[in-house]
This record gives sequence, C-alpha cells and structure tokens, in this order.
Amino acid sequence: MNFLLYSRINAGNIGCSLGAPEYSYYFLLKEFRAAFERLGTVTLVEDPASEADALFDRCRAQGERCVLIAFTAPQNLPEVRRCPVVPVIAWEFERIPDETWGGNPRNDWRFALAGCACVITLSQYAAAAVKRTMGSQFPVLSVPVPLWERMGDVRERGDRAGEADARRICVDGAVFDTRDFEKGPDRLRCNRPYAAYALELWDGQEHALDFRLLSPDAGALLGFYRPEPWGAWSRNDEVWIALPWLLHGDVEMELELRAYGRNQGRPLVAGLGDAYRPLRIGGGEELHTLRFRLDRPARMLHITGIDPRPLAGAAEERSIGVGITSLRLLPAAESPSRGPIRLELRAGYPEGGLLQEFWAPESWGTWSASATPWLMLPRPVQGRVTLRVGIIGYAHNVETPITFYLGGQTCTVVPRADVQALKLDFDLPEPAQVLGFTGVSSRPAAESADPRTLGIGLCCVAIDELGPPVEPEDPPRPVSAHVRQQLALNGTVYTSVLNPRDDRKNWILLVSAFCTAFADREDVTLLLKMTHNLQRSYIFELHKLMQRLPSFACRVVVVHGFLDEEDYGELIRRTDFYVNVSKAEGLCIPLMEFMSCGKPALAPRHTSLLDYLDDANSIAIEATTEPCIWPHDERAVLRTLQYRVSWESTVAAFRRSFSVYHEDPQSYRRMGAAAAETMARYCGIDGVTAGIGAFLDDALPGGDE
Repeated sequence: MNFLLYSRINAGNIGCSLGAPEYSYYFLLKEFRAAFERLGTVTLVEDPASEADALFDRCRAQGERCVLIAFTAPQNLPEVRRCPVVPVIAWEFERIPDETWGGNPRNDWRFALAGCACVITLSQYAAAAVKRTMGSQFPVLSVPVPLWERMGDVRERGDRAGEADARRICVDGAVFDTRDFEKGPDRLRCNRPYAAYALELWDGQEHALDFRLLSPDAGALLGFYRPEPWGAWSRNDEVWIALPWLLHGDVEMELELRAYGRNQGRPLVAGLGDAYRPLRIGGGEELHTLRFRLDRPARMLHITGIDPRPLAGAAEERSIGVGITSLRLLPAAESPSRGPIRLELRAGYPEGGLLQEFWAPESWGTWSASATPWLMLPRPVQGRVTLRVGIIGYAHNVETPITFYLGGQTCTVVPRADVQALKLDFDLPEPAQVLGFTGVSSRPAAESADPRTLGIGLCCVAIDELGPPVEPEDPPRPVSAHVRQQLALNGTVYTSVLNPRDDRKNWILLVSAFCTAFADREDVTLLLKMTHNLQRSYIFELHKLMQRLPSFACRVVVVHGFLDEEDYGELIRRTDFYVNVSKAEGLCIPLMEFMSCGKPALAPRHTSLLDYLDDANSIAIEATTEPCIWPHDERAVLRTLQYRVSWESTVAAFRRSFSVYHEDPQSYRRMGAAAAETMARYCGIDGVTAGIGAFLDDALPGGDE
C-alpha cells in the first residue's frame, strides 16, 4: 500500500510554529512514519490538493492501493476528490464539534468526517467521542504513538536519578532559575549580571507594551499595584519593568506616565542596565521619551527616587507614587552601520561591555570565566559570514576541541597555547547576534594569588558579511540569542514538558502547588521545559507568579530553548518523577517518553491518560469535570467538558511522591519498572503497526482484494 503523509506544519516551518495551533501534528507524523513504512511505501506531501489525486491515479494504474494519511484536525482536512483520506486526530474532549459557525460548514466535524474512509485517534477517549457523534458503526481506531523503541538508547544508558552529584545538561536558549533571583511582592531582581535568561534580542523594530487592566503585558511590572482601567500605580520607592527582549546599543523608549502627590515634578532617575536618565513627571498623563546608550546588554527598566508616603488627609490611602499606562520601544534615530564589525576585547576598549561570562579585559585581551562564555555583537548578522578571531587556550583547553557557535550554526576549533588567528565561515539563514563557545574547561590560574578560573582567551573579533541577507521568513521569527548554557540538576527532580500558551496545560497551578508542597526544602527542583517559540508569550505570567507566591526554598527552573537528543535523554535520566496536571490530554508524548525510561508519573486519571496510567506506575491527582469550549470555536461557547485539577490533591501528590522516593525506595523502583513495562506493551511499534494494518485493510476500499 502507498501512504501519502501530510501535516500542515512541516520541517520547513516547525521552527517558527512551536506552540501554534496544530504544531504537535508534525511530531505525530514523525512518530508514526516508521509504522507506515513497515506497511508500505511512504511519500510526504506538502500540498495534497494538487498532489494526492495524481499520486492516487498513478498507483491505481499500477494496481496498487493509495491513501492520504492527514495529520490534522478535521476542519483543516485538505480537499481531494479521488484519493481516500484518513485523518489522524489528537482530541481530548468528550464531544467533537457538531455545529456550524462562522459560515464554515467544516467546523462541524460531522461534515468533514463523513467524507473520510475512516479515522485514527490516539486514545480510547477520543474514539468514543467520535463514535458518540458519528455512530457506533463508524470505523475508528485508537492507537498510541509508537515511541517505545525510540527511547531504547536512553534506557540502555542507565539511570542518574537520585545521584548526589549534579549532572549538567546543555541548553541552547534561556534558563530562568529561581535561585538566580531575589523574589518578593515588590521585586524580582536577577543576580546574574547580564540577565542571560532572556532568549530574544530586540530586533530594532517598534514594539509596544500595554499595562492597563486585563492586558497580559502587566506581568512585566514589578513593584506596582494591580492594574486599573487606565494603567498601574507604583507601590514603593523603586519599581522595575521587565522587558521581554535583551537590549543593547542605542535604545529609545516612550513611556506614558503620571505622578501622584509629592512625586509631581519630583526628580526621579530611570535606569536601563548601566545607563541612567533624569525623569520628572507631572500630574496628568504625559509622554516621556528616554534615550539610552547601552554598553552592556540589559532588559530591566528601573525607576528610583519615588516617594510612596500617603498624603495626609487624602482619600487615597495606598502608598502610590508613579503611574504607568504604556511603553513603546522605538527604533534608534540612527540605525547601526551595516559595515564590518571590529571588536577589540582589551582593557580600555568599550567593546568589553559585550562580554558575558568573561573576566575583566586585560592589556592583551580577556579570559573566559565559565564553561559557556559568549559575547553579544553590536548588531545582528545574516547570510554568508566570515568570522576572524584571536584566541588562546589555557591548561586543558590547549589542543582540545571546543565549539564556536554563531546563532544556530556551529564550528569546532582546537586552541593552541599561543594566540592564533582563526578564520571561520558561517551560513546564517536567520539573524544572529551572539557568538559563543561550549566545551570550555576552566582551571585555576597558575599564580596562587589569582583566584580566577581560566579557560580560553580572546583578544579581537572581526566579522564580514559576504553576501546579501537571506530573505526573511513569513511570518518573521524573533532574533534569538542562541545562548548555550550549562544547567546543573541535583536533589529530587520533577519535570514537565508543556506549551505555556495552552491553558489546558495548567502550568501556573503546577508551579504554585510545587512551591507550596516543598516550601521548606532546598533539595527539590521542578523543571519546566517550555515548547513555544516565543519566550515573551509567557515570561510576564512567570514574573507575576513569582511575585505572588509566598517565600519558598525549593527550586523552579524554566528552560526555553533547544535540547539535543543527548541532553534531552540526560534530562530524562536525571528526572525522578514526571508531572502532568493538564485539564485534558490528547496523548502526552513527553509523559510517555519519560515513562518508557522508567520514570513514574504524577497525573490525573482522565481523557487519554486513562489508557496507560494506573496505581502501579503513577500517583493519581484528583480531577472533576467542568464545562469548556472547543479550542477552535471563536464564539467561546461552552459545548464540551474538560477536567478541573485539584490544587490540594496536587500538593498532596508531590508530598506523597517525595515520601515514597526517600522513605520507600523499593516501592519507587517498582513504580518505575511498572511504568516501563506499561509502555512496552502500550506503544511498541510491532503492536501499533499490526493494529493500523489490520484496521486499514478492513476499512479502506479494496481491502479484500
């Protein structure tokens, strides 16, 4: 049989589609491809409307069967005339859409599915929902993603969970670690010198933040009262605005401000990084333009000198001082030159401010201070690029390979014991503004009086763009920092992989319950691996949550960026429990991956999770049904059900799991073994392939030929 596999999201656009509707269907296609290759010939199609019928006619002329396997929701099924269509549906609600709205009959899945030969779902729950609407005789198969074999390498490398030493993984992106911050109701201050947890760089274009009531941007405000319809008042003598981008160079911003009481006309100071500007605000709404020249990257706007004391006899009893309505980031009056980039990294040159994880420059150059140092270029570069760098190795780095990266491209070099001039070529399809290094080994300085650890030394960097920039993608992607960082995990580790913009993933409840359960424990970590391409899609919510939570000793780590297979496998091995608190699940591939490697789960028993979770392999979290909307229904009417996860039960599950892990290790090991055994039976490729083959032979035309 010939299988035409299709997904609206494909290898060409997945990078800018993470977190977008249907992005997960691309990964489903990748997972199922091996099963379909066992059953016949697989062809990937990008435009089924123009390709599917022609391929079907060719196969039929050769006496072969052909079917289009469409990994997409029914309302988005491609229109073909002759080729049979089988949708693969990820669905997590008890009722499928059976109404028409917006003038589109395809929103009614009965219309879309009636033209399909049959349907493949990922769970018994979804299959029952389809049959409930389409009739008990409608051909539906429930089959999981066949990932058991893919996880074999991770299983064979053994288990690092529970080891006392910290195990490091490499993250290509941003790491938000609560241990790097001073937290409180009025502040969220980063102790890392250059806020390397910001993944996205300012692209030089105009951007606006709105701080009025109900705006998601209000989470950027630190030290303010809750927003009102006009904006928000400060609550103490200094406030911060956490920008979602890392800024440097010439920056201009326009703020809509007002002042109260003694603060009207009061001299204030606005600071951005290491640059400061005077600020005086009147009583009404005023626009203030601030211009900064940043020698070091920054993302926190800081206003100080506010007098928060209430006025005697005034009706307003709060400690308000300065109000803000909006902030606009404006392109610099003069755009940075597109000429060659030349950086001198020696003492006395301003370029030293662009260095991250390096020691202060000396007369000859500068030494690295960590295993993953990096520097920010004065502007993004793109296209064919030549890099020239003066580099020297120290101690173990001499004649040892290290990796250069510029944006997402890498190159391996071998430093010498003396300064060498290297010339490297890169081809950058996307803008890149960070030059970094991985694999650097730091050793104590040779002089006993020198307390530093040293790795590699740089004295100069030169970059020339040889070709015109590559045409930007549509839609344009943010300029990513592509900073590679090492993350150490120790103690008891709980992990969850989720899309923060999907409300069903419930990550705010997850963090809140974790921080309550382990408020007095420093040896417990919750790691959230975010699967959205835009960090700013959730960073404000994270800021706001950190301010609202009571003081806690446990550690929360948010990873935004890429983990390669080795580091993702290392994360699995270093994890003790996987946590899922979703309101509904179509399947949850990450949970299955971790369970396939012997990791027990904390999760509710509902929707697709009912197919593979039980008391032997997981700790149950209570949940009850509640009304909800269909995800693609812009009317937002309540037509189906999801599950309300109990916060109290989640706290109890965390505490119970910790007790089992530390006080009854044999029970923990039995749970891990049961998790792996369940996945071996549930999602092995042999069983999945056999199920699909038998189902399609029976359901498709010509199956008995």
